[in-house]
Amino acid sequence: KVKQYIRPCIAARRAAGADGSNGLSGGLVNYRSPEGRALGDDEISDQLVCAVVGGLESASKVTGGGLMELWRHPDQLAAVRADLGANVPVAVNEMVRHCAPAQYSFRTAHKDVVVAGTSIQAGQRVCAMIYSAAHDDREFADPESFVWNRPAPRTISFGLGQHHCIGKHLALLEVKIMVEEFLARVPRFAFEMDKAKRNPSYFQHGWISLPVVVG
Repeated sequence: KVKQYIRPCIAARRAAGADGSNGLSGGLVNYRSPEGRALGDDEISDQLVCAVVGGLESASKVTGGGLMELWRHPDQLAAVRADLGANVPVAVNEMVRHCAPAQYSFRTAHKDVVVAGTSIQAGQRVCAMIYSAAHDDREFADPESFVWNRPAPRTISFGLGQHHCIGKHLALLEVKIMVEEFLARVPRFAFEMDKAKRNPSYFQHGWISLPVVVG
């Protein structure tokens, strides 16, 4: 249903000329595959739906969950507050690793490959357990713990390769701004965890309600 509202916007962008004033929709209109093919309206709509859902669903869960983790660890909250401009972007990386809601994504293998000793054939469907990978103790020491400045160079919460999340940089910017502005404007806050509610979805992991007391 969201696409029925997006398609007229795409048509208007095409008619006006994608001049770069809207980087996301204009970029998709102007995009050409290596073979020179342009994307159709339906393909562009699919991509924009992903960006909308990511902005409304994923960014809010990462922000809420990340602020909750800082509140749970007062020493880390104080460390981040010491220099919001420098430290919030670092903390956001850990928030994305620890709190990103998407648990998995399906992919199709384009060629035969062996991953961790398992043979995968071209054309075979594979379920990439993104949330599990972000909490793998072979990659991260004490992965269930939140460490605001943890080095995490290989986090794949946004996916990799051809289907790398189209809204990654928008999402990171949204989370950074929300966290930084909240911490700058709210000196004292507490979460009412007895009233908090989790998302029952088998796909999205996270909180759908995190009541906060300010002051």
